[in-house]
Amino acid sequence: MIFSSTGTPARQVEIDLLRIIAALIVFVYHYTDSFNFFSNIVPGNLFIGQYLRYGYMGVMLFFVISGYVVTMSTMKKNISEFITSRIVRLYPIFWLSCIIAALLPRVFPHVHPYLPYPSIKAFLLNLTMVPTAFRTVMINPVFWSLLEEVHFYLIISLIITFKLWPKVLSVISIWIGIYAFQLLLGWGRSDEQIGILVPKHSLYFIAGILFYLLQCKQFAQWNVTVLLIVTFLLTIPVARNLADFTNRFFTGPHMVSFYGYIIINSTIFAIFWLIAEKRFSIKSNKIIMKLGDLTYPFYLIHLYGLGLYWYLRDKVQSQLLLLMIMLLAISASYLINRFYEKPLTRFIKKLKYKSVGVTDIKASNNDQPIMEIDADSSTKVTGSF
Repeated sequence: MIFSSTGTPARQVEIDLLRIIAALIVFVYHYTDSFNFFSNIVPGNLFIGQYLRYGYMGVMLFFVISGYVVTMSTMKKNISEFITSRIVRLYPIFWLSCIIAALLPRVFPHVHPYLPYPSIKAFLLNLTMVPTAFRTVMINPVFWSLLEEVHFYLIISLIITFKLWPKVLSVISIWIGIYAFQLLLGWGRSDEQIGILVPKHSLYFIAGILFYLLQCKQFAQWNVTVLLIVTFLLTIPVARNLADFTNRFFTGPHMVSFYGYIIINSTIFAIFWLIAEKRFSIKSNKIIMKLGDLTYPFYLIHLYGLGLYWYLRDKVQSQLLLLMIMLLAISASYLINRFYEKPLTRFIKKLKYKSVGVTDIKASNNDQPIMEIDADSSTKVTGSF
């Protein structure tokens, strides 16, 4: 494992970099392509959109990061610690995002209605992070990925509750088998459907778990490697389903290619293999680390600039407007992280230590919420369990 000179867990800056890349891919994908098609928000002369229809895979990269980091940060936790850490890390910023999503259509009613106008009931149900369980629409389209995260956390909770970490490869084998069976039956071909027994995007969470197990070397490496190969092979029919679904909407010379998704999946697996084998690492970099801190709030709020895009679309050159909104979203994410997320984390930590009789606690600058889409100690590498 990697440790700093002070003996504290070192930060894997390469994971921060991947998180930043994923966040920017999703941002550009939403602003230049997907919302242009479904909501006619982005002007057609933003030509780069036609080349970015694979941007959906930015979320898949987040899911691999999530599997990797959650495994890293929870192997020593009990169930109460795990649940508490998830709530503390995910919900405060999520609730803030829900408030913004509910207020925007009310404060700016004449802006393009890419966000629904939620009732008070819908708003309150969205605060649970699982509004679809109550047959209620999500008030921010990106919230669907958090539902996948919650589904993934339920599986991790079962592993913790029944103390299955020593047998996690058997659990993953069963998980893969169930997913393959669902795939054989045709489940998951619709972009809207969540897996019935396991998350629809399970393969990416599983890959993240396996890559961390490959790195920590607590299990037979050939077993981990075989499961990684099987996981990758299953992404091939998934890529076919995703390409078929996407091409229902896009036709012509810039439609997506099945092989394009395979190449992207191969790249994601190759990069994480290099990280797991310690063949790709980045020295401490304050800029990357700071931007890595901002990815979770950035992901949750980045769509809120679409109204501004709609309003200014005929007044500002489209590429320049896209850059302006990106910088605005990054700035807003910094303010949220600096004045809301970090102070709240320190406050909760002080309450936690005070409850066990510890009063002289200093919050570490290296203990920040992260983007798995979120995880506990983000890019810290813990010891073996």
